[in-house]
Amino acid sequence: MDTERLLKDLSYDFYKHVQKADKPEEENLTFSDIFPEISRTKRGYLANEKLYSHQLRTVKALKSGKNVILISGSGSGKTEAWFLYSKDGKRTMVVYPTLALANDQISRLKDYSEAIGLKAEAMDSMRRREMKRVSSSDILITNPAFLMTDMKRWVSGGPKILYGFAERMDLLVLDEFDFYDPRCIALLVSMIRLLKLLSPKNFSIAILTATLGNPEEMAGILTQINGKETEIIRGRPFRPENRVYVVIGKDLRSAWERVKLHKEEILRAAGRDIAESIDDFEKFKIKYYSIKEIARYLGIELPEAYVDPVEVISRYAEDDGVTIVFTRSIRSAEELYRRMLTEHPEISHRVATHHHLVDKEKRAEIERLAKEGIVRILISPRTLAQGIDIGDVIRIVHLGLPPSVREFKQREGRKGRRKWIEYTETVIFPIGSWDRELLLRGVDVLEKWSNMRLEIALVNQENRYSTLFEAMYKFMSPFFREKMSQEELSLLKDLELVRGTDLTKLGKRVWRNLNFYEFAPPYGIKRLLIAEDGISFLPDIGYCDLVERFQIGCIDHSSDGIVKSLRRRGRYVTGVELVPITDLRRVEEELSYTLEEYEKVKLSWGESPSVLEDYRRGRLHSEVICVVDPPVSGFGLYRKVPNRAYWVLNGPLRPIVAGDRTYFIRDRRSLEIVAETGGRYSDYTYGYSIELDPAENMTWLRIGLAVLCIVLRQVFGIDLSSLEYSVANTGNKKLMSIHEPRCAGLLEKMDWQKVRDSIQSFIPDEISEIMLMQIDDQAHFEFISAGANWDLAKRYAVRAVDYIMAERRIPIEISGIKISIPAPSKALKLLSIDTSLIEFEDVKILYVSVFDGEKVISGRFVRELVELVESDEEVIREIQRSLDSGFTILAYDFDSIIEEIRPVSTSLYYMMLGLKGSGRVKELRERVKEIFGDPTPQDILRMLGDEKVHLKDVISEIGSSDRMLKMRGSGRWRSFTNFLDEKVRKYLQDRVSSIYKLGLFIKEMEKSSPAKIPAN
Repeated sequence: MDTERLLKDLSYDFYKHVQKADKPEEENLTFSDIFPEISRTKRGYLANEKLYSHQLRTVKALKSGKNVILISGSGSGKTEAWFLYSKDGKRTMVVYPTLALANDQISRLKDYSEAIGLKAEAMDSMRRREMKRVSSSDILITNPAFLMTDMKRWVSGGPKILYGFAERMDLLVLDEFDFYDPRCIALLVSMIRLLKLLSPKNFSIAILTATLGNPEEMAGILTQINGKETEIIRGRPFRPENRVYVVIGKDLRSAWERVKLHKEEILRAAGRDIAESIDDFEKFKIKYYSIKEIARYLGIELPEAYVDPVEVISRYAEDDGVTIVFTRSIRSAEELYRRMLTEHPEISHRVATHHHLVDKEKRAEIERLAKEGIVRILISPRTLAQGIDIGDVIRIVHLGLPPSVREFKQREGRKGRRKWIEYTETVIFPIGSWDRELLLRGVDVLEKWSNMRLEIALVNQENRYSTLFEAMYKFMSPFFREKMSQEELSLLKDLELVRGTDLTKLGKRVWRNLNFYEFAPPYGIKRLLIAEDGISFLPDIGYCDLVERFQIGCIDHSSDGIVKSLRRRGRYVTGVELVPITDLRRVEEELSYTLEEYEKVKLSWGESPSVLEDYRRGRLHSEVICVVDPPVSGFGLYRKVPNRAYWVLNGPLRPIVAGDRTYFIRDRRSLEIVAETGGRYSDYTYGYSIELDPAENMTWLRIGLAVLCIVLRQVFGIDLSSLEYSVANTGNKKLMSIHEPRCAGLLEKMDWQKVRDSIQSFIPDEISEIMLMQIDDQAHFEFISAGANWDLAKRYAVRAVDYIMAERRIPIEISGIKISIPAPSKALKLLSIDTSLIEFEDVKILYVSVFDGEKVISGRFVRELVELVESDEEVIREIQRSLDSGFTILAYDFDSIIEEIRPVSTSLYYMMLGLKGSGRVKELRERVKEIFGDPTPQDILRMLGDEKVHLKDVISEIGSSDRMLKMRGSGRWRSFTNFLDEKVRKYLQDRVSSIYKLGLFIKEMEKSSPAKIPAN
């Protein structure tokens, strides 16, 4: 069925875009050449198909003893790539994110294995009765949550279900790696390390993923774990021609004619972008939603361009292939399904829903019916987007776009996975708030969004969450405790998790709560839906969900319910009771104030109150405002407690013109729910709480923090949800807090200077403005209201980065004293300086180096007899620039510097002399004596720097140059000081870096224990 013809027949206006076909490179080798038994499997059609190059490269790499990272799109045969190696008797453990969503892979692997006499078994918490089969299997399929729980039992007691297989495995496969968040990746890395310690066999590791932003780093981690070379292999997916349709409305020409009658009135409220769209119907179609909202704001009635997805989707029931319809929630999936059954009962056997609330056996049956061509329309919120191969999927329909491009691509990867499919289709109905906002700026922006760089999977070898789990694991085992590193033991002590040879009370709680998908006990919170016809138990919710989404009065879209009460045992919440949203009278007591405010707001907007209507139209949802207590400085425990819950009601849009553009602000009201909150959630992560300049502009700093997140997403591919921030004040005291909700180590590891430079060169586009709205709607409102000044927003983003750079810390140890100091940064406003004077007969050469926390600048000044023949003005300018910007000069021995400068550069001498009594210079020599006794400068500075050149090397080179000049004449000093020049510059570069760190070290000592340090 051709969707273009269908939409035209139904009088819909739409935007069409054609994506070219693509396919992986092929080898001159078929599956039957290396796996002849495949002809006897359900995938026998692959027998005569040629292998893709990335599949063959994977097999060869694994056979040569390497690890593999295979990065290839959906439908590119990643499963077959490793199986063609494992089929030769290699015991393989395969880890999928969840086995409930891996029915296709499990079935496929069992089919392949049976064909060659191998056994493939699946094991998770739902299959524990089959544990006896594990030891005899050749391929074991599991999920990371079960593997981690089982591994904890290996050292703390309990049945060791997977241990026997793990200690004898040859290959560990981690599939769908892009599914995991940074915290999960940290735990996966730890689990691999621990499996290597436990296993006498040096197993290989294969990671399969559609995208990985930094595969080289992950490759380095794998090689470090097992000592094997890691090969990174990239492949393209198989994709036939794809036709994209964005459905805009129905019979737009009538609306266009009406708009032209009110052209002058509309133009008075709009920018140039709208004006250009009124006279051209094709441009009008693209800007329809923008013009529609302006007309509504002005009270101009336009013919309704009503879009009914059911009218279109129902026609696909008689198509030859399968259509998957993705929705934003379980609620909307079930609502669509019910409408289709009600309005088109004749196709009931062709339509099904698929999500985690559908019974597992029923889901498997639905997948089978779809593969057999009986079910033609599958409706799903997300479960079908990850790892399931239905087969003849020819079309993806998006009822509202997902919040991330990665999820959009995962959805799209479900179709066109068979070579006989001539072309595929993507149909987008922009009905949700996110894509509505995109369309308010034109369909071209929607297309631009879908083609953005994918969000990367964050991998960080130094993530301290990994260290935390590994340290706890080793501490729990008498055997492994001896293998603990000093860093691991120190972390447990610093976090107060151990005392002597025992776990503290906190340590025991942390060990219990360290689980894969959530830092919480390994059991959930009960959820009950109490309807008039009885009580039904819904799937449990997590402890984080309780805090963030399930407070009294909150709306649960997955069950179409409202939370009526929290079940408690003492101070702990054990369950959540909901009632159907269609039965509001049962929560009138809990929501009395909220419902009164709701009615008041609706009437003020000139609209009729209807909670159900606003809920179904996506204009009403709930939010919980949490009090977040992040770590103060680096890695530590953060806590999240629910403070207040609100209903959030979205009203009509109103236009604001800024420059040539028309922007839209949606009226939004938060209606407080006056009810008790309950529950708390905590976990370990990275964060900073930074006291700000009392004169700081809090509004613009908040906008700057949002812009920082935008730059991280658009430039570095980092998911918008990777960082959370807040700004607050009490009186004149102001605070900025920033933390990682899912521990990645970004705040500690990110090259913030590079981020800072990227912000300054960043050119925002329409996607940037939409992301600002997505990240922080209040910041977006202030930004638009202030005229959408991106230059000012970027300056405050830089300011936010400067605060972060000033707060980042690195560990330093001098003479047994351990201190954590801020990482060097220009934001600290310190300039370290050192000099070296070299004297030959008739020639004096002065070297000056300065370090501002980011870069070293070195210069040379030369005086022949009485004439200054060379003067590096850049060094002088850098010193002056730093002083003008409020920097403090750091010097080890400032008097010595002045004395070395005096005979060579008069201007620099008087500059330094003028600084001596100004209070702008911090001299370290006397302070070092007071703290450490009387060490040599070289001893102290050597502890702080990477000593590339020792002083003796400089003196030796001076001697060599002096001998040559005495023979050849001092006038030829340029010819015989090249090596000396190089040595001195490297020597001073290390010196100024070390002086900088020494200054920070002393400052931190004074802050941490001022009573022990004599004052100057």
